[in-house]
Amino acid sequence: SDGAMRPVSGTSFAAPRVAAIVARRLADAPAQGGDRVVRQLEAEALDLGPRGRDPIYGWGQIASE
Repeated sequence: SDGAMRPVSGTSFAAPRVAAIVARRLADAPAQGGDRVVRQLEAEALDLGPRGRDPIYGWGQIASE
């Protein structure tokens, strides 16, 4: 409300961010396909919880692009 930026978290913020990254990557190289883009994001994610995918963090944090 005061115009300042603040860190956010949660699925409501993560889902559109990840969707935008996937869309941008597919626009840049449409032949690679959605499955490949998803695998790339999984491999690039910063693991935040127990090693590998977990119920709290999923694959982890996606870096900004």
